[in-house]
Amino acid sequence: MQKKANIDENWKQITEFTEKYKDTLVLDYTEVKVLRGCIDDTDPETMDYYWLLQDKRSNFVQSSCVGEIIALKGVIPEDSYNRLRSMLSI
Repeated sequence: MQKKANIDENWKQITEFTEKYKDTLVLDYTEVKVLRGCIDDTDPETMDYYWLLQDKRSNFVQSSCVGEIIALKGVIPEDSYNRLRSMLSI
């Protein structure tokens, strides 16, 4: 039962982060991408969560939520954020 509670709490944290930063730039390891959503692996044996990201070539990619992404909006100066956003044309 505790495992289920931990899974529910993890999913809640992931979805809250996604709602706050959806459609904004994030740093995924060393690449800037746009956070488009989150999805879960429905297999109970391998339960995992993924960030749904869009890269600079407009490809949608999944990145495991085990790895951290860093939201850039509100972290870097707004003019720099907007310039980066326009350069990526995402």
